[in-house]
Amino acid sequence: MESHQSHTDKKAIVQAYFAYFDQRKFEEARSLLSDDLMVWYPNTREVFHGSRPYIQMNQEYPGHWRIELKELHALDDRIITITRVYKEGSTQSLHAVSFFRFNRGKISEIYEYWGEDGEAPQWRLEKGFSKQV
Repeated sequence: MESHQSHTDKKAIVQAYFAYFDQRKFEEARSLLSDDLMVWYPNTREVFHGSRPYIQMNQEYPGHWRIELKELHALDDRIITITRVYKEGSTQSLHAVSFFRFNRGKISEIYEYWGEDGEAPQWRLEKGFSKQV
């Protein structure tokens, strides 16, 4: 996948992508995605072929989830992000690490690794291996 965009341009696209998702402006987000987008969720062994099913899945996902972009980094031909995703009116939240690739000025591939936020295992706290933050 060849892309001659600067890291600054790619970062701006990813920032806009998350802002659109946060505002539930899914068609605007879709305009940043290539039609032949590939999205990989290794944690659940899923792949989404094409921007249309990926956006439709997010439109139909239950509840209003907010997105807080915590970190954004450029590495070679990728943009890497860490986001906190939380459900409005709930204590439920998750973190995602995402790897974006680009082709012809659009996001063409996303690998996302998801983890639920929760409590530290009691045995680690009791043994002093970690502290709850």
